[in-house]
Amino acid sequence: MGDVLEETFNVEFVAAGTNIEQVEGQKLIDRMSSAFAAYDAILVCEDCNNVDTAAKKLLGVPREFSFSIGQIRGFIQVRDHQPHTVNQSKAQLAWEAAKPAFVLRMRIIKAVAKAAATDTHWFEPYPRKFEPIPVYGHGDRRLSRISTWFNSDVLIDALGMQTRVSKANVSRWRDGTHKRGKPVPANYLALLKSVEYKADNWDSLPDDWACPICRRSKSQIVYVGDQGQVRFNVATTGRAWHETPKICGHCSKVQMALKSEVKSHLGDFRDSYSFVSPNELAGIILPIPHADHQVRPAEAERLLSKILTNYRPDE
Repeated sequence: MGDVLEETFNVEFVAAGTNIEQVEGQKLIDRMSSAFAAYDAILVCEDCNNVDTAAKKLLGVPREFSFSIGQIRGFIQVRDHQPHTVNQSKAQLAWEAAKPAFVLRMRIIKAVAKAAATDTHWFEPYPRKFEPIPVYGHGDRRLSRISTWFNSDVLIDALGMQTRVSKANVSRWRDGTHKRGKPVPANYLALLKSVEYKADNWDSLPDDWACPICRRSKSQIVYVGDQGQVRFNVATTGRAWHETPKICGHCSKVQMALKSEVKSHLGDFRDSYSFVSPNELAGIILPIPHADHQVRPAEAERLLSKILTNYRPDE
């Protein structure tokens, strides 16, 4: 429910047309996120996790709702070495029993999110220089006891080595497809600056700054994330790009995708910038305001071929 509260806060912020940073409201959301959970987080098998999604799809249940462990146990049909199946009638009864509390929970979440997005008197934080430093186990003795139960070696032995099921498609970034960005609200700057580190990131660059790769302005770099959060990402480059110290997050995303494909051919290397120049990166990008870049497939393929021919990581 923490994600639901965050998403609802963003929706209410935009709907209210708030043009003042709501730092206190954002902190209220952060502090209360766990308060609306219907149950504690718990580790379950993949089949039980998948059957929650399957049951919700079968019944047409709102995406914000999740069945509890007890509810899932009541309607699954378990078979050895096979995915669980759903007893639809029992799942329907479980949903009908849980629905009133869910509706009330969502009503409260909406009210809290609206208040946090429009009122500056909900929560008064410490001045930043007095911000308390989180301490392991502080305020929750259960966390302190974990270290008496097992150490990291025991956990690694229990979970086993991580294995990759399928090989990553490292060339997908240059297939020419593009995900359309969401509309940026008129009050995007107030919403962005409601998160302190985002405000610092924005204010660290002059108003007339533009990404030296894609040439987009600060406002054009802003985009809306999956949960309605306004984002402004800028990456710091390396020594090889000393004349281009900062680039936008979308250019950095393309550059890192290119690096991943180069590494798949040449092996691992650390330097993320010496293998390609800023002008070369700019040549494969089709910039789009408020969204991921579209990559020019033919130009990207030629650049990749050039790098694989000329670049030697150990030189």
